[in-house]
Amino acid sequence: MWGKNVGSSYDLVESRFENGGWTTPAVITAGVSSSADPEPAIAIDKQTGNVHVVYLTNDSNPQVMHVQAPWDLSSWNPPVQVSEIGENAIRPTAVIHQGVLTVAYESHVSGIGNTPRVITVATADGLGGFTHETLTSSHGSSPNRPQLHTGVGNALWVDWIDGTNEMAWSKWNSATGWGPVQLEPFTDIEDREYHVRGRVRKKATE
Repeated sequence: MWGKNVGSSYDLVESRFENGGWTTPAVITAGVSSSADPEPAIAIDKQTGNVHVVYLTNDSNPQVMHVQAPWDLSSWNPPVQVSEIGENAIRPTAVIHQGVLTVAYESHVSGIGNTPRVITVATADGLGGFTHETLTSSHGSSPNRPQLHTGVGNALWVDWIDGTNEMAWSKWNSATGWGPVQLEPFTDIEDREYHVRGRVRKKATE
């Protein structure tokens, strides 16, 4: 699954590994972005096999969109908007938690590339739409790139880059909702990806 540059725009395409080779890329949605990679993220429902993809559009008001297919990718539902109308939403991530699609993304409330930015979580409402919750604002100048995770005991948490050398994270509690934002310092990318994320995972699944 990737955004294929077709000259004047990007198409969202997919390819499958079958009989020892990759199938010819098939277009899921054409013209999803005019000037930037739609950065698709995949979430697979382990119970149903359904494949969920979230991605961003790139026009004057970028949005996070969602498409869905059965396990064999035989057909794709029409795109559904995840982010709210008028919201500048980019860099989505997604997981299936207890059978429900959960999406996190950056919301650039003061225009793309400006601060502050808002970390938003959207949860499928079962009616074809999404409910939204703002976790916090971030004043870091670097991309936040939120990432959702699931773990043992139905654990669900999201982390993001909050500053040059700081990762933030929050854990979901079924009784009280999203918990307070916690911070973890890191020294470089290697420390962040291999050490800090490991510490966060341990804390989130305790």
